[in-house]
Amino acid sequence: MTHVVLGANQGFAALDDLEARFLTSWGGLLDMFRALGSDFGVDRAAAAVENFRYVMQSMAVGGLYGDLGFDRRLGEDHYWSAIERFIETLGGPRPRYRSDDDEILSHMRTFLEDLLGPALESGDRWVDGTPHTLMQARFLIRLLPGSQFLHVTRDPRAVAVSLSRQVWAPDDIVGCAEWLESVYRRLQDETRVIEQEPGRYHHVRFEDLCLDSHGVAQELASFLAAPHLSFAMVEFGLLHATAWVDQLSAEDSRYLVDRFSWVYDLYGYERDVEWWRERRLEAAT
Repeated sequence: MTHVVLGANQGFAALDDLEARFLTSWGGLLDMFRALGSDFGVDRAAAAVENFRYVMQSMAVGGLYGDLGFDRRLGEDHYWSAIERFIETLGGPRPRYRSDDDEILSHMRTFLEDLLGPALESGDRWVDGTPHTLMQARFLIRLLPGSQFLHVTRDPRAVAVSLSRQVWAPDDIVGCAEWLESVYRRLQDETRVIEQEPGRYHHVRFEDLCLDSHGVAQELASFLAAPHLSFAMVEFGLLHATAWVDQLSAEDSRYLVDRFSWVYDLYGYERDVEWWRERRLEAAT
């Protein structure tokens, strides 16, 4: 939601709500970077190109992610031509080894500029909201040196309830907690590094956006050096964001708070369910 709203502001561009999973997800640019460089093998490099084609096809007409329509958003002819131009710059279906990481990254930057060209006005900043992208922030800084990271979090209990309803995730709270443990640990490792550089990283609680979208927009305007940034075009619903309060048992709530006490400290979340009930009552009235 934040991704879409940011992209609606002047000076920013988002491909509607489409997620650029080809950056760091399986088979994307990150895997190709490794296969052509530090992890090079002739067969591995060829497989990386084949996987990348499959991922880009999935971004367009289906496969891993369903029919996302990335090609239609950018123009079908342009989309497929940009992909083939990129692969040719790497040496075709069986790319050669490159000892210079900067060379690979340069080709990737050129590809992104080529691919996204139809969606970007001069001076626009591209906004992407792919889940878990932040887990590969150090790679993305190498790929896109001017990148900034806006980390939007929710109460871990809200995340666990949402996760349990996904067909690809565990359907019980303990299983979801096991899954989330690794995600939170990885995010902590990445953000520890990138937040040391001023202006690179900013954390926002989604619940704060719902409580005071204008105030948070002002924070982000400063972080992004975008003084006219506005979130006025959409209403962030606290009742929806905190629906977990009425959907999670007291036992499961205590379990998640105890297990992720370090996450509550890290992101500054309120542990008391009654505190959230009061905020919900205020929002309803």
